Amino acid sequence: MGNRDDQRRAAAAPVAPPQSLSQYQDVEDPEYEDFRAEARLQKGRQLESFSKAAEAYKQGRKDVASYYAQQGHLHGQKMYEANHRAAAQIFERVNSSLLPQNVLDLHGLHVDEALLHLSQVLERKSTEYQQGVCGSQLSVITGRGNHSQGGVARIRPAVTDYLHTQGYRFTEPKPGLMLVCLN
Repeated sequence: MGNRDDQRRAAAAPVAPPQSLSQYQDVEDPEYEDFRAEARLQKGRQLESFSKAAEAYKQGRKDVASYYAQQGHLHGQKMYEANHRAAAQIFERVNSSLLPQNVLDLHGLHVDEALLHLSQVLERKSTEYQQGVCGSQLSVITGRGNHSQGGVARIRPAVTDYLHTQGYRFTEPKPGLMLVCLN
């Protein structure tokens, strides 16, 4: 009887994903989320400032309009800085252990951030390959877009377009994973 109970408990116990898959799962990072929230807040303030500037300009109050326009630009700069800190935070956390293995994970980045990191890593890894330091391909994880607004992938098509325009050969063995030839 004890044997059957042990089997039931084992069947009911949650099974951890294989190590090879679990290391590529989204990472929750409160600091990253704080930076993105700060960026969204600054974007809202930027839009509000520009709206006030437009209204003041319509009323002929050009000095007030200029003040609010300057405030809008300051909020835009703060938004950019917060997004940059978030991108750096998530990129470093996720990729510090993956890049030595020729794996690049772009989860959590905005499209422009992902393309910037992709171009930098491809350049570095191509040089390393030519020097015989690393393998001949880079695995690029874009994700399928499940966490994107509306569930529509944004990074994946942008990366595909980038690789095509830059002349890289690649395959996509499964949605959200691209194997890029470095030679």
